[in-house]
Amino acid sequence: MDTVNKQKAKKVKKDNEAASAAASTITAASLQSVKPPTGPLFNFGQPANTHVTTAQTPAVVTTTAYSAVANEAQSAADIQIAMDSYCKVVEKRLVDIVSQTCYCQLITECALELETKLTSAFPPSELLRLMKEPQEQANRRNKLETSIRRFEQALKLGQENL
Repeated sequence: MDTVNKQKAKKVKKDNEAASAAASTITAASLQSVKPPTGPLFNFGQPANTHVTTAQTPAVVTTTAYSAVANEAQSAADIQIAMDSYCKVVEKRLVDIVSQTCYCQLITECALELETKLTSAFPPSELLRLMKEPQEQANRRNKLETSIRRFEQALKLGQENL
């Protein structure tokens, strides 16, 4: 709904800018030469698409043009804005669902299928041998752990003697 309100505000701002660009200042003498339209729609003696206000001096009259938007056209614009916002939300949701589905299918179910195939293809003793850490790597890890313990002990002794 926030997006709809933002787009409506942009439309109103654009309409206001267009109306202010079409505004003109005329003198009272030139206004008298304009014949106002007659009929039931023009009761006030003003042209249909103008709004007349007086400026600070009584001799100058400011005329601002605006276009009246029909209810149907305004409703159509509101629906278009709402549909645009809805499409953006649907797009984000669709991206989320696709990524979740891919994760579920490729990671979870694929891992289960792989585990099933491996456990049925090899006996447990062979699987243990395949998953076992190589002896060379185990020796390196043990040496590193031993050196870390020695450095920690040396650090403690150094801190105690200072």
